[in-house]
Amino acid sequence: MADREDRQARLTDADVSAFLDGVTDERRRADAWEVLDLLRRVTGVEPQLWGGSIVGFGHRPYSTADAAQRMARSMISSRSVCRPARPRSRCPG
Repeated sequence: MADREDRQARLTDADVSAFLDGVTDERRRADAWEVLDLLRRVTGVEPQLWGGSIVGFGHRPYSTADAAQRMARSMISSRSVCRPARPRSRCPG
């Protein structure tokens, strides 16, 4: 089985705007931009792309019960934005 680190989405330097502009459904794309603008205002943080399809808004450190240091990421999944009802469709980017 893959190591936990291997399964985690990693921060990329990909362009969030280009990713959202690649959403083919016009209504979903408009909704995604509205949510992005709302979260940008609420969090005060610029969005970043994690993995290939997760738009994130910052991160913060936390400690677990065993005192291990971890990093919590505040993100929204773009799956609902770019995936229609068909389960095999792919997100752009």
